[in-house]
Amino acid sequence: MDTPPHRLGLERVVEVYSGHDDLVGVTGSGYVIGADLVLSSGHVVDPDAPCQVRAPWSARWVAAEQVWRGRGEAGAVLLRVADSPWREVPGIDHVRWARPDQQGRYRLRCVARGFPGHRADPQAAETLSGLVEAPTGAVSKALTVSVLSPEAVPASLWRGMSGAVLLAEPAGQLIGVIAGYAQRRLDAVPVTALLSDERFRELAGVAPGRLETVAEGDPAVILPGMLAPAREKLPQDCPDWPLLMARHAVVPFMGRDEELAALRAWAAEPSALSIAVLTGRSGTGKTRLAGELCTELAAAGWDAGFLPLTSVCAPLAARATSLAALRPTLLVIDHPEPSSPLVGELVRRLAKHERNPRIRLLLLAREPGDAEWWRRLDTASGGWLRRLNTTTVQLNAHPLTLTERTEHALGAMNAFAPSRAALPAPPRLDDPEYGLPLRVHLAALLRLRDGDEEAGRSHGSDAEASTEPMRLRGDSGGPTSLSGGGGEPIPLFGGGAQVGDGLLSRFLARECDQWARVWPDGHERVDGVTARQAVAVLTLSAPTPAELPGLLTAVPGLHSRAMSAAGLRGRTLHVAAWLGRIFPGGERLAPLGPDLVAEQLLAETEDLDALVLAVHDHEGRTVEHLVRLLDVLRLSANREPVRSALRSLVAARIGALVTEAAAAPATRLGDVLNAALDLFPGDRELAAAVATQPEAIGAGAALSVRRDVRFGLRALDVTLGELIVRHRRATGERILLARALSVLSGRLAAVGRVGEAVVVAAESAEIFAAAPPYEEAAGRAEALFNLAAGLLLAGESGGALKPAQEAAARFRILAEDDPGYAGEAARAHHNLACALLEVGRLGEAVEAFEAAGGDTEFAANLAGVLSVLPPIHADQATTQAPDASPGATRQPPAAGAAPEPLAPFEEAGAGALPELAAGLAVAATSAVKNAAPTNRDVAHRLHLLADWLAGRDRAADALVPAAEAVVRLRGLASSEPGLRYLLAEAAGLLSRLHARRDDLDAAVRSAAEAVRNLRALVALEPDEHRPHLAGQLLDLGELLLVDDRAEEALGPLQEAMSVAAERHTATQARARQLLGLCLDEIGRPVDGLAQLEIAAELYDVLGAEGDLYLGQRSEVGVRLRRLQSVLTVDHERLGRMRPAGERGDERPWMLALVSERPPEEAVVRAEQLLAERRKVVESAGSPGVEEIHAYLSAQAMLARVWADVGRAADGFVLAMQAAELLQRHAWPDRPNAIAAPDRPHATTGPDRPHAIAVGMVAAALGRTLVALGRHKEAIPHLLTAIESYEPQTGTSLAFRLELAELVILETVALSRAACPSDAESAADRLVDLYAELVSERFQPPLALAGALRLQAGIRFTRQNVEGARQSVTRALEVMPSEPAEHLLTATCLELGGLCLAESHDNEAAGAKLAEGTALLEEQRSVPPDLVNVHLLALIRLARLRVEEEGPAAGVGLHARILQIRPLPGAEVLDILIEELSGYLDDMSGADPAGLLPSLTSFTDALEREVPLSGDPEVHDRFGECLARFSDAAAREGDAASAALGAELTVRVYRELAAVSSEYRGRLGMALAALARLANAAATAPSRAAPAGPVHPELAVLEQAVDLLGAGEPGRPLADTLNLYAVKLLEQGRPVEALAHCERAADLCDELDDPAVAAATYARLGAALALLDRPQAALEAITWSLAELNRAQEEQPHIRAQAIQVRGQVLRAFGRRQEALAHLVEAVRLFARLPDPLAAAETAAVVADDLMAEGRPEEAAEYAGIATTGHPEGTVKHALATQRLARCHMMLGALAAANTLVEGLIPQARRSPDDLTYRAILADSLAQSSELLPLLRLDGGTEAEARAREAIAIYDELLTTGMNAQALHTSRAGACLTLAAALRMRDLAADAVQPLREAVAALERFAPGNPLQAGLLSRAMLMLGDALMEAGRALEAGLVFHRGTQVTRDELSRAVAHARLGFCQQELGRDDAADAALRVSAGLLRDLVPEQRDLAELLDDVLRGRLRILEKAGDSDELRAVEDELHRLTNR
Repeated sequence: MDTPPHRLGLERVVEVYSGHDDLVGVTGSGYVIGADLVLSSGHVVDPDAPCQVRAPWSARWVAAEQVWRGRGEAGAVLLRVADSPWREVPGIDHVRWARPDQQGRYRLRCVARGFPGHRADPQAAETLSGLVEAPTGAVSKALTVSVLSPEAVPASLWRGMSGAVLLAEPAGQLIGVIAGYAQRRLDAVPVTALLSDERFRELAGVAPGRLETVAEGDPAVILPGMLAPAREKLPQDCPDWPLLMARHAVVPFMGRDEELAALRAWAAEPSALSIAVLTGRSGTGKTRLAGELCTELAAAGWDAGFLPLTSVCAPLAARATSLAALRPTLLVIDHPEPSSPLVGELVRRLAKHERNPRIRLLLLAREPGDAEWWRRLDTASGGWLRRLNTTTVQLNAHPLTLTERTEHALGAMNAFAPSRAALPAPPRLDDPEYGLPLRVHLAALLRLRDGDEEAGRSHGSDAEASTEPMRLRGDSGGPTSLSGGGGEPIPLFGGGAQVGDGLLSRFLARECDQWARVWPDGHERVDGVTARQAVAVLTLSAPTPAELPGLLTAVPGLHSRAMSAAGLRGRTLHVAAWLGRIFPGGERLAPLGPDLVAEQLLAETEDLDALVLAVHDHEGRTVEHLVRLLDVLRLSANREPVRSALRSLVAARIGALVTEAAAAPATRLGDVLNAALDLFPGDRELAAAVATQPEAIGAGAALSVRRDVRFGLRALDVTLGELIVRHRRATGERILLARALSVLSGRLAAVGRVGEAVVVAAESAEIFAAAPPYEEAAGRAEALFNLAAGLLLAGESGGALKPAQEAAARFRILAEDDPGYAGEAARAHHNLACALLEVGRLGEAVEAFEAAGGDTEFAANLAGVLSVLPPIHADQATTQAPDASPGATRQPPAAGAAPEPLAPFEEAGAGALPELAAGLAVAATSAVKNAAPTNRDVAHRLHLLADWLAGRDRAADALVPAAEAVVRLRGLASSEPGLRYLLAEAAGLLSRLHARRDDLDAAVRSAAEAVRNLRALVALEPDEHRPHLAGQLLDLGELLLVDDRAEEALGPLQEAMSVAAERHTATQARARQLLGLCLDEIGRPVDGLAQLEIAAELYDVLGAEGDLYLGQRSEVGVRLRRLQSVLTVDHERLGRMRPAGERGDERPWMLALVSERPPEEAVVRAEQLLAERRKVVESAGSPGVEEIHAYLSAQAMLARVWADVGRAADGFVLAMQAAELLQRHAWPDRPNAIAAPDRPHATTGPDRPHAIAVGMVAAALGRTLVALGRHKEAIPHLLTAIESYEPQTGTSLAFRLELAELVILETVALSRAACPSDAESAADRLVDLYAELVSERFQPPLALAGALRLQAGIRFTRQNVEGARQSVTRALEVMPSEPAEHLLTATCLELGGLCLAESHDNEAAGAKLAEGTALLEEQRSVPPDLVNVHLLALIRLARLRVEEEGPAAGVGLHARILQIRPLPGAEVLDILIEELSGYLDDMSGADPAGLLPSLTSFTDALEREVPLSGDPEVHDRFGECLARFSDAAAREGDAASAALGAELTVRVYRELAAVSSEYRGRLGMALAALARLANAAATAPSRAAPAGPVHPELAVLEQAVDLLGAGEPGRPLADTLNLYAVKLLEQGRPVEALAHCERAADLCDELDDPAVAAATYARLGAALALLDRPQAALEAITWSLAELNRAQEEQPHIRAQAIQVRGQVLRAFGRRQEALAHLVEAVRLFARLPDPLAAAETAAVVADDLMAEGRPEEAAEYAGIATTGHPEGTVKHALATQRLARCHMMLGALAAANTLVEGLIPQARRSPDDLTYRAILADSLAQSSELLPLLRLDGGTEAEARAREAIAIYDELLTTGMNAQALHTSRAGACLTLAAALRMRDLAADAVQPLREAVAALERFAPGNPLQAGLLSRAMLMLGDALMEAGRALEAGLVFHRGTQVTRDELSRAVAHARLGFCQQELGRDDAADAALRVSAGLLRDLVPEQRDLAELLDDVLRGRLRILEKAGDSDELRAVEDELHRLTNR
């Protein structure tokens, strides 16, 4: 069988096998998560071995390939199965991924299913169940499961469970992958560890988003468990009516192809949830069509069936219950019409369930339904119906045609009588009623039963009596068959009245006859009326067999007053037994069907009214019976007798019905009663009955209790309320009507009919308002509350405000008199707060929130935040959105949206006030976003608001105030360091909030910001803030680990280890746990294991104090077990470095030398031999010892050759199998049976062959153990093998050769196991063996040379130099002159050179070493067991070269040494580091950069291969070596290499500080050196480009200050403080810089070092100058210069800095000329140093001052210095370039300026996220828009575009908190250029608005700034000109007049007055014009001699005056003006 099952869940488990063959491999489990994907464990799947999987239903193994493997030593694995047998199973891609709730109170129940851990014939999977321990954090990559069942678990199953998955119960979410087991506990990797990897998400198809959280007790219902099957088997010996039931599907499905295809297509849609409605009259085939669809989908793997609404009542009544599907699911609901609230809630729950597979909901309705029913259903679903895909299929529109009727009839007759050879002709079917399939089937059945149609119509006629009934399906044919035989019918059912449908009446009469035939013999019969009533009782109640006898007592004919109780019981039992025969069923008896038949029966039942009342009143009747009773009566109410009975029941028992419905809200009773009442909408008597029944009003919860409406009663409540309102209207009782209306409004709101609720509530409030004052106060308040709530729910917040205010005020007054109204007042204030919030009146909303019972402290913080806003009056507040419409359904709020108001039916739950608080906090944050950015109180309160919300699980809402708090505090902290701690707290909170929202990137950014601020605080106050920093670093590292960024997490975690105090045990434990996890994930499991072991010990200590840390201890234990199971070395050696020769799967070089056959050929031959031997054993049945020994010898041979080809681990397992087999089967004494090693089955000698087998197995074990590096374990096995082989050496050459190889292995193992004397003895024996073999020509001379080389190496190790030299010399002598093996020659030369060097023969040694190393370099690789000698040779050669040629000659050789891999053993490694350190002490003339790549590579290798936990001293010595390299590089002037070397030093000591606190001081020194060298590299030119970032970061300096400050203070600390202060000043943080400078100054008093003191006081002066303390700054600079004079060495850099600061201080004093002189001197000194950066910074200040003084020529010189001093591509270079462009513009060099600006624009565009570059871009665009027209490069179009872009960027920057004054001024300039461009294009009118904006901005900022004052004058004049050109002279006049007032320079004033005069002249105001022109002329007369170009303007002014004077007739003044014009013209 190779067909997949169609159930997915635990059945997804597959068996996984990983191995090269079926001999050695690992068997485990896997889980199918996709069409071709299997999830398993890394313990099962070997990445280097083939893998196969087998589905549980198949015997076929299918190949699989690994496509993803998790990080760490025990990660999960994802396999791709190309030929998967489950590919086509529907829903195979759907997996629900989840994580266990970390806060869960109880352990989560789960199951796991897996296969036994051994490969055998197809075996069945088994299931384990258990409890999951809740993880302690998101980073936890370990889950622990306590196994509960079964009690006895086989060991093989424990092993095989690896790779199985954990599925949470009951919904089956995948929560983890099992990785191991221990003591009835399973260890698993949680899915969070898998989904944090983006590659896994991509492969598994997991969409981004939050992961589902599952906890024990989560209410969940599995949908498949509630489904009723669509098909049921037809009972044996049943009457005819079951043949017509759709669930039995007796008649084949015919027709309806289009409808079924439409439903198939609907089911196949990709949407998660979709709804279809199938409509049709009773009998059209709705149920049959739905059943056919269920059958098809079930066959395709779906869960499909009918969903009884009764089964979902209880789950839907509980708000938190979710409905879970395990696979694609079809839910069919029959008769959904009366249960709109129930079906709507079902739709809503399914739609909101985001993790279900495809679900299809098919509704079967009798009629298409009116729009009102669909609207109410949509309302009940929360509006989801409108958003979901819906399909409608109408069967009424397609009745059967005549042809189809005939086909149906024939098909039905064939189905009813399958054994009949000849069938009668089908009945006549031309009546339109036969358009229904049920009627056709019914007619066909009657045709078969009655013989012909006419005979059937005259029941009891002769024709029928003469026709033999046909045996049908279901007939048993026995004497008591329900179908009967011949003979007369028994008159049991006589007297029934035939009503309505003749066909149905005939069929029912026929059925009654059949039923009568099976009356129990010997019992008194009942009359026909009683029998029908009994059947009616069963049909109306569908009881269980046990309930039926009791219910039958309600039938009047079954009891009488004279009858005894026993007689009555006996009679009802007989009738019940008879009914049980007719209506067989399962748990409940099957009621009569189909529906049309049941309707006919009820319609024909006599006294149905009384019978129904009797059933209702029966004491044994249950709620289920009553639901069935009402439902059946409702469905049959189209028959008048049935309708009458239903009305009688409702009218007579309404009180009891309502009471019972209220007592059973989790049933459908409320819905079906409501549906029954809906049948009589205008019945006044019924309304009166409802209103007057005390049960309906007093006992009915639906009518007396205003709130807490239970789910199953909502629709009924509305109907009852409407009936009562109708009755109150009719009676005219106004107050009672108002009360009823108030209650009804709440009920309408409860079912979502909000618009109607508003209308009803408004009427209620209006009636109450007409009542006398102080009467019905509570009722009026309630009506107003309902009105306000309805309006709020409808989205009309503006209209809701007034009634909400009045309701709150009235309830408040009532509560003052009666505390019982306090709750009502709180609810009213809650809604008032909602209304006020939505209209924007936040302050009042906060007051209402507090009055509603909100947290007073939270309200105070809200009020404090809002206090910075101006007061908002009611008429200014925002009203409701214009698109809100009455009756609109309110959508659930998202994060930050308006909170939900309390509905009239709703009590204030625990989450109502927090939701309201969240809405207020979000709104308040948005309101103050751009207000009071420097108000620290607002920032603090925002943080408190976010913290309050976070504590109440409102993370999404808390993000808004938290983010705003961080933004505000970020801007404040630089100037107020005291706020930095608050900023760190706020950033930490923001990080936690992002993490809770699974936004890990944002969480990491915020956590890093918190770390940065805490570092700065630790540098200031270490003792106070160090614990907080450690905790935040751990949080950051944990987030990075969760985000699968382990490499990035290592740095923060190591820093946390260096910061955390050892006395804080909990912090240390957490730090070591996280660091251990991190090290494991980056491939350093040994170090990770050491950290986890320490963490476990610390958690044990903490556990002794309480149970708080038991979870962490358990998780650490899980990870420890997983790591220990992976690492193959024993615990004692985990911390030690394994020497090079001990690395696993390595073949000793000597074996490779002497092997005759390639190992690959040997493998093929050995596998063939083993296969042959296995066949012999398997075919023997009971094999003898000889066959078994031959088989195990073949196993041993294969194991040894596997070891030679790198499969030592597999070989060891196979050898162990052979050893176990050998122990079980000892060889009996048999002479003359000797086997050679290569022919284990041959017998040629007298010794016991058992010894040979022992020898072969021992040889295999020894050989594989040596290859695995387990040398001590190998020695005993090798000795056993040698002992077994030595006696056989005389019998066969093979034994001698094998013995020689065993001695090689013995020699290697002894030498590696630290047994030098034994190793030398073995080597001597080996030399003798090979000397003999060579002499006999059985081996070539190379074999002897190899043995001699091995002997020499051992002697050299034992410091027997002379003996080693002799062995090497002899080896070289025996080798041929042209050896084929250059490796042996090379290593012999190297070892010989070393021996000569030890003998101080350096010349000969150098020659041999050079020749040997060169020859060995030609080899592709160096065997690991020759690496030590090769390295020693290179080291000695390097030393000799350096001694001969100098340090430069050693760079290349030392680089080669550092690149050799694998690393050597511990002793050689020590020698290497020592030699390298000695070389680095003197590198004069060498290039340090040549060593840098090799040092970096060596550092990486050292971290990987030499665990810190085993040998930290090696790392310490290497760290010192790196520090020497940095110093040497610095001495050689290579600052970049020095800095990068310092980074490597810090990296090493950071690792060491994480292991032991004793290295913290050295780490501090390394960090200080890095900061110093990186700063030097950043400020000085380097000979080579650095390989990485070299600028010192603040983090480095802060860590250095902290670590150095914890030790003895000294110069390193003072230097670091000084450098840190410099960087703080560059960052604009002078307050903190001052604190550190003062600390450094205090140190100077102790050090008495003038150079340090000079630098310190210079930085102190700079900090004081920035803090506006010029006098103190001058004093500090004076001290600095004094210390410089006292210093023995000149410090030009410090002197330049001191002069620079003095210049800046004098500049602040206003002594600009002195300041300029000092700054110019500082530039000169910086340029000499050279320090181009410092020179550039100072030159920029000089250039700015010169430009301000109007000296652009000089300014341009210094602007050029600033430009060339900064590296290209940096922000400062761009700023300097822009400054230079301004200088060129001032000088009129427009082309040069344009070139610079055009180059800046693309550069700035490349950094859109950098605010400084954005500002540069805006300034450049503005400058370009000014230059383009001046250079005539543009006609105005491009200039306009650039000006507009510049303005847009300025507007964007103004929202970021940058310097507002500078931005507004720059924006004004851009507006001026925009206006100029517009005027060029004759668009003066368009230029007015930008000019007005420019003027407004400049008037605000121009006072006190001469440059801006001039710009303002220009803007005024341009605005006036534009207005004049636009024809707006009056406005222009006002502008020019204002311009004359604001201008200060003579020229601008003259121009302004001239323009004013011309404007006034145009307006006809001659006097004003003349006055303005006279002033202008007076000013211009003084300016013309100096500026000849003003003569033209003066000419225009004079001519203007001339025209005015001519008009005025002032001759004297006229002549004077004419004379002046004449003189001006002649001039």
